[in-house]
Amino acid sequence: MAAGGGPALNDVIGGQIEMTFVGALASMPPALVGRLHGELVKVVALRDIRERFVALGLEALGSTPDYLADYIRNDLVKWSKLVQSIGLKTD
Repeated sequence: MAAGGGPALNDVIGGQIEMTFVGALASMPPALVGRLHGELVKVVALRDIRERFVALGLEALGSTPDYLADYIRNDLVKWSKLVQSIGLKTD
C-alpha cells in the first residue's frame, strides 16, 4: 500500500521498476555507437566501479545496444499500461 492509501507502484505494474541507462541516439553512426558501447562496458567492468555500485545498492549491467532498445520498447508497454490503468491523460 502506498503512502496515499492506494496500491504501491510496484504492485500495480509488478517487478522491478528502476533502471538508469546510458544509451546513444538512434541517429548516431553505428561505428560511434559501437565504440561508446565498448568503452562503457570497460568502465562497468572495473572493480572499483562495481564496488561503488554495490555500496549504493546498484547492479551494473553492461549489455548490448539491441538489449537496451528492447528494454526501452518493453518499458514503454509497461508504463503505458500503468498510465491507462489509473486513467492519466496527457493534455
